[in-house]
Amino acid sequence: MQDRHRLLLPILLALGLSALAPACSLLPEQITQSTLEVETIDSTDYRFGPVRVMQYEQGLQVRGTIAHDIHRRGAIPGTIHIEVLAQDGHLLAEADAYPMRKNRQAYSARFGTWLPVAPEAGQRIRLSHQP
Repeated sequence: MQDRHRLLLPILLALGLSALAPACSLLPEQITQSTLEVETIDSTDYRFGPVRVMQYEQGLQVRGTIAHDIHRRGAIPGTIHIEVLAQDGHLLAEADAYPMRKNRQAYSARFGTWLPVAPEAGQRIRLSHQP
């Protein structure tokens, strides 16, 4: 009786994993890490943390963090101005994002925005904090 269970468990496990494997690979659209150059311009009291640019078929998604220059809590006023520049330097798209803290005790704030521009057209992304 136990020999039957010993054989049945691996078979059921393999069937379950084979049924779930195709579902994990189904994405609504192809997402790739961007190879665009990211330029950040810090303000006098705030500095940028990691910035991530994701390329989609319809445009670019920009996400990142900003924090106080001196490690302290408090609101981060102003906006994050995001520009996508072409190889020759002219402006392709621009947007403003508003930094948002998770809670009142957070040291940094997150921001994110969507830029509807063809990823192949842009060469560089410039982010600046405007108080």
